[in-house]
Amino acid sequence: MILTRDTQLVRDPNLPPHVFITSDHFRHQLRQVAGAVPLAAGATFTRCVECNRLLQETARDAVRERVPPYVFQTQARFWTCAACHRVFWPATHHARMRAELDALGLGASA
Repeated sequence: MILTRDTQLVRDPNLPPHVFITSDHFRHQLRQVAGAVPLAAGATFTRCVECNRLLQETARDAVRERVPPYVFQTQARFWTCAACHRVFWPATHHARMRAELDALGLGASA
């Protein structure tokens, strides 16, 4: 699925499935995309923010040396990206993103 604001691109008769984004405001854009392509249950926070690959849940001990000590002490679950090797955990940024999705009315599918 292509998300675009490029008016020239959407004129291409061979354009694969796409959503033409109409707003300049990211909250409106999120609503538009979610309305056009509903998220599957459990589909949020499953991909790497760097390379978009699927994340894999990883044992805590496997990331001990790769995260700050405080993070290791306070977090129970970790995910890694097999492609770029980034480590993820559900900290305050995760809670803020969930709250943003809830505020947009998108939390039920998040």
